[in-house]
Amino acid sequence: MATHSSHLSRILGTEKRLFDISKLVLHEYIDKRSKESGRYERNVSVQTIKKELRTFSTVWNWAKEGSLVEGVFPNKKLRYPKYEEKPPFQTIGQIRSKIKRFNLSDIKSRSTNI
Repeated sequence: MATHSSHLSRILGTEKRLFDISKLVLHEYIDKRSKESGRYERNVSVQTIKKELRTFSTVWNWAKEGSLVEGVFPNKKLRYPKYEEKPPFQTIGQIRSKIKRFNLSDIKSRSTNI
């Protein structure tokens, strides 16, 4: 939760008030965050961004209970970038067959979805 909060604070800024948060602000957050580097030389995943916004929603609901903010968290129908799906499961026999059929070297077979 602390990591998620630090990303939210870094991108949204610490001066922004809760009641200034709108759907537009959340879309800007999603756009900026999705272009940042994550693990394994890839951009931050959609799942990570959704978890961060879930953390923010939790903070929002806590603030609402304390009468610090009114209304519901504006996360309905947010648009997220598409993400790469994992290839379907393959047995070792299927993988070896494709390596042989496409004449892939060991290095090529690791870098392509076979």
